[in-house]
Amino acid sequence: MIQLEFDRIFKALTGYNPLSWQKRLYEKLLSGDVPASIDLPTGIGKTSIIVIWLIAFAMQAITRKAPCLPRRLIYIVNRRTVVDQATQIAEKIRKRLLGQEEVSPDERAVLDFLKAALQQVAAIEKELPLAISTLRGELADNEEWKADPTRPAIIIGTIDMIGSKLLFSGYGDSYRMRPHHAGLIGQDALIVHDEAHLTPAFSELLCAVKAEQLRSNEPRPIRIIELSATQRKTQGEKFCLEEEDSQDDFVQTRLNAEKTLHIHRVERGKLVENIVERAKDYQSHRSKILIYVHSPEQAKEIASKLKRALGRSGGDRVALLTGTIRGYERDQLLQNNRVFRNFMDAQSQIEETLYLVCTSAGEVGVDLYAHHLICDATTLESLIQRLGRVNRDGQHQAHIDLFVEEEETQGPYLATVELLEKSLPQKGDGFDVSPRALMELLNGLNDL
Repeated sequence: MIQLEFDRIFKALTGYNPLSWQKRLYEKLLSGDVPASIDLPTGIGKTSIIVIWLIAFAMQAITRKAPCLPRRLIYIVNRRTVVDQATQIAEKIRKRLLGQEEVSPDERAVLDFLKAALQQVAAIEKELPLAISTLRGELADNEEWKADPTRPAIIIGTIDMIGSKLLFSGYGDSYRMRPHHAGLIGQDALIVHDEAHLTPAFSELLCAVKAEQLRSNEPRPIRIIELSATQRKTQGEKFCLEEEDSQDDFVQTRLNAEKTLHIHRVERGKLVENIVERAKDYQSHRSKILIYVHSPEQAKEIASKLKRALGRSGGDRVALLTGTIRGYERDQLLQNNRVFRNFMDAQSQIEETLYLVCTSAGEVGVDLYAHHLICDATTLESLIQRLGRVNRDGQHQAHIDLFVEEEETQGPYLATVELLEKSLPQKGDGFDVSPRALMELLNGLNDL
């Protein structure tokens, strides 16, 4: 009965049937078993943990059975762009919940059932039974999350904004409000730390806070889940795909998405020139070409040379995303730039090849949909993130061109290239870097 309700509620909230792994995670959360980490390939839908938590919490509220999940889900990411994308997912869920989107009569009945369950938990704000707040720079806090401490809430923010409040030092907070905010963040909260491997110091902080709460026998300590597509060995229980999960057509398609890696060694100082020349080869392919390099200066040079090579249309076909672009300017690019809009839309139909040149600002968590990838050498974790932005839906064959400068002096990058050449299965004149091949590579490293 409970499983049937989950299937119906999940589809009513999202418009999609739940996958096998999502059902398994729901069952774990419903029983109070919160995994320490969730390790899933890019494109499998990790952010659906927001929906899964909400349904499990509501069902617990109805049955009134212990153990209870925390009533606040705090989703932390280290990129403002990703914060905004996660907020859009949460807001869409709430719109359907409140009847602001058209659904079938059966789905409406299911959503009303869920809404009533959430309303009975809130003490004051019953008309809006789910709070959603975004805490990041250059965006005003709507303060929904603190209006009624009993109301279920989804709080999405960056590490600095969430972390500072947890440590009684919230940016812009008065000394009177700091304990209030720290209490809401640090009590009765499920903290989901996305791409945790990138910020290990913050992970250690969260674990230290939780350990102190447990030592002090606090009744509602924080619960922590670390999300990643590139986790190695972790402490505590790790939730990952099992054999039965691979039977879902959606998962199979994503895991087997064809991606072939070609490694090119070039003269030192010729990296930008070779990347631009390879990018120009796609001019007539009507494809979305994603380019990654480490240096903002190199990214700017590549974008500039591509624009000149493409002539008059270059300005409309090439976009640049780096961490040096100011937050407001980046937000405007994501909303208004034609190239960005197409790269963030999986279904977009393009009439000419488009290019997006990025540094690491476009690697983690951002939902980009590219056909092919050109990049420089990097660490294994970073490369896996880059590969996750290419052929996400598994509907075509992606070519990955990785350029390595001769006499590469940065050890980890060269070590990554050697590991790939040694461990990946051969595919034609390149190497198989499908999500399944990368999973097997990581599993082999974990066994060492």
